[in-house]
Amino acid sequence: MVEFYNYFMLMLIVASLATSTLISLRFINISEFKNGYVDLIKVLMSGSMVYTTMSVSYNFVGNIAHEYLLAILTYFLISKRQAFFLTLITPLFALLFIFFIDDSLSLRIIIMCFAFGLFVFLLMSVTAYLIPNQLLAIIVCEILAVTTKLWFASDIPLMAVQSGSELFELIQSLYRVGVGIAVLIIVRQLYLQVVKLQYQNKKLYQNSYHDNLTGLFNYRKLEKDLSWYSQDNDNLGIAIFDLDYFKQINDEFGHLNGNQLLQHFSEFLSEYLQYKNGNEPLNLYRYGGEEFVWIFDASHIGDLALFFESLQRQLKTMPWDEIDGRTISFSGGVGLLRHHHDLSSVLRSADELLYQAKANGRAQTTIETK
Repeated sequence: MVEFYNYFMLMLIVASLATSTLISLRFINISEFKNGYVDLIKVLMSGSMVYTTMSVSYNFVGNIAHEYLLAILTYFLISKRQAFFLTLITPLFALLFIFFIDDSLSLRIIIMCFAFGLFVFLLMSVTAYLIPNQLLAIIVCEILAVTTKLWFASDIPLMAVQSGSELFELIQSLYRVGVGIAVLIIVRQLYLQVVKLQYQNKKLYQNSYHDNLTGLFNYRKLEKDLSWYSQDNDNLGIAIFDLDYFKQINDEFGHLNGNQLLQHFSEFLSEYLQYKNGNEPLNLYRYGGEEFVWIFDASHIGDLALFFESLQRQLKTMPWDEIDGRTISFSGGVGLLRHHHDLSSVLRSADELLYQAKANGRAQTTIETK
């Protein structure tokens, strides 16, 4: 009974480790805030889970068990590329663990460990191809991986080894298979529930911080970002764009066409600014009506006057079907943080400069120089 209890406790721990690691990997993958340390974090996180699984299983049941469970779940639930990476690092951690316990390694053991890792990846690929049902494919893959590993038991130390009478071994094997299947079902279900919650939260975030008509950030998000952005970056600037004579367009062509024009203008603005701004986040907001706000880093732009003149020229070449192909223009105001103490003041300055551009004849951008 002790062996059955120990195996049950082992699988509870493995389930907790696998669930938390999978959720963390997914969070990293979908996060918009990424840097050069992301891959290192994934390696440390995955490696820690794999090594902990080996250590816990050795202490509970006397051998290494289910060390490829994370790789299998990752393959089917997150990323085939990450799963392949896991099948490469898992043998490394297995060899490290074996060395710490037995204080010796041979070339044969090293080859067998890596051969089994590659076999597991091929097994995942074949199982995914032959079995369309994801849950069934995961269960079959794990069972085949554990069963096949018994063939290596005599060649690699600390692998799963059965002991006792044939009847006891059969009962023990059936019990382990049953508990293992239950763990896979539970982990997969918990992961899918977290994914569902993340999706719902993302939709709530989009609804609360995005403009329904254009899909850009809304005024509420702008207010939040004005206080969130670092006030120490003197290169930060704020530009306000206002479509010229938009009220006349609404009156002549109707609000439906006016809304379509706003949508198309926001798409044009997003694509142009993203193209010119490279990989930097696009902080573009609908300020209200036909006004749009862009928070940018001037160090990535170069000559601001030439940049906004180029934007104006490009806009005038675009066909606008909703207003019979007429050209449109915008008036703009640009404030810079180097002239102020905070971004709220920059926004007010940009707004004032926008009205100067309108007063000077529209279709131009006034940039703060004082």
